[in-house]
Amino acid sequence: MMRKKDATLPIDGPHFITGLLTMFKQFHPSFYKKYIVFLVHYFKNLVPTVDAKGKIPEKLPHEAYMTLAYLDELIKFEGQTREVISQLMGTFVFDCYSE
Repeated sequence: MMRKKDATLPIDGPHFITGLLTMFKQFHPSFYKKYIVFLVHYFKNLVPTVDAKGKIPEKLPHEAYMTLAYLDELIKFEGQTREVISQLMGTFVFDCYSE
């Protein structure tokens, strides 16, 4: 996780994710699942099919990589497998991301 504007102030990713997961544990499990669905939907909207010139881009935007990294860390801290997200976006996305 990174700040967009002020890179001099670091964000402590693991502590943020742990706190977020702690909050989700206090509520119904459907809220966590809905949060994952929203993040996957956000990722899908970040991935352009064509650029302004009508060409297919060769790589993902920076925000898309950061969203995949966040999703990957989130499910690792939760102790779940990638199947949770793969059901929503496909396995090939994480396979290409991890390489």
